Amino acid sequence: MEVVEILSSTSAALPGNSLVDDLRELLARDWNVVFRHISREQNKVAHALAALGRNGPIGVVLYEHPPVSINRILVDDSCDMTTTCAGG
Repeated sequence: MEVVEILSSTSAALPGNSLVDDLRELLARDWNVVFRHISREQNKVAHALAALGRNGPIGVVLYEHPPVSINRILVDDSCDMTTTCAGG
């Protein structure tokens, strides 16, 4: 929540921080922006994909199917969203 406070502030919090400056510039445009906190538990797939990106080739990588290392996380995630789980 600290990030939202920094971005909402009109003060010069974190002066010279280009990421904060870029985000403030995007927020100033004529569109609706909503920031929402997503817990680490809810963000496992994105975290695993980012890890693949850090260790993979530079550039765009497209997958026809989820990478094998992501499958277990997806199954676990789908089990959390239903009352029954047949995957695994």
